[in-house]
Amino acid sequence: MATTEYAGFWRRLLASFIDGIILSVFGFFVGLIFGFIIAMMGFNSISSVYMSLMAVVNIIFYTFSIYYYIYYIGKSGQTFGKKIMGIKVVSKDSNQPIGYVGAFLREIVGKFLSAFVLLIGFLWMLWDTKKQTWHDKISNSIVIKV
Repeated sequence: MATTEYAGFWRRLLASFIDGIILSVFGFFVGLIFGFIIAMMGFNSISSVYMSLMAVVNIIFYTFSIYYYIYYIGKSGQTFGKKIMGIKVVSKDSNQPIGYVGAFLREIVGKFLSAFVLLIGFLWMLWDTKKQTWHDKISNSIVIKV
């Protein structure tokens, strides 16, 4: 029987960094497109239309970011960063992807709580036997090497 090898801090951090780069590139292009549209319409940076369109850019970026994490973690347990780093989020009980509800609990609710108290929820994995963070515990998940 194969033993489960839990993903460590640095591997998980680097996977998050890669995902951040991917999302930043997306945000850059959304901002570039909207910036071009705003410039073509002749609005300056202090107009209310400009401010409203920039709010739309932020809404698009954050909506896409939420979708990205929930979709990929829920469906396969791996974002692109996690695939590159060879790690996967799975249910602690079944070693299967945690599904979309589990991904929502982990990525939105759990990560908010993990960050809320001085980031201790993220660091919890450093002394946990299964290397679980608070958001892993909330969603009953583990992060394993694949």
